[in-house]
Amino acid sequence: MEANIRNDTAILDNHLRKQTDFIPEGSVIFKLENGLEKIIPFLDKNLGNSDPKITLEHKQKSFAQDKIIPSKEDIILIEELYVNDYKILGYSFTEHLEK
Repeated sequence: MEANIRNDTAILDNHLRKQTDFIPEGSVIFKLENGLEKIIPFLDKNLGNSDPKITLEHKQKSFAQDKIIPSKEDIILIEELYVNDYKILGYSFTEHLEK
């Protein structure tokens, strides 16, 4: 699978593709884990709308699932394959190796 990911960026219908492949240069990035509240003012400023009635709600809540715990080897491979995603999007996986 590792060789396939490295050689075919569209493998599995792009589900394993680097996220940075989808981000045009100069994009403003909003992280879901930081909430969606900052998106509305950004869009209002750039699109000229200031409708105060717009709200973002969490309607489709997922069910609790078993937590997947990757091995140290998995974490190293994932970080290696997606190194640009971690750098550009500001994430770190290696911090989990110390636990």
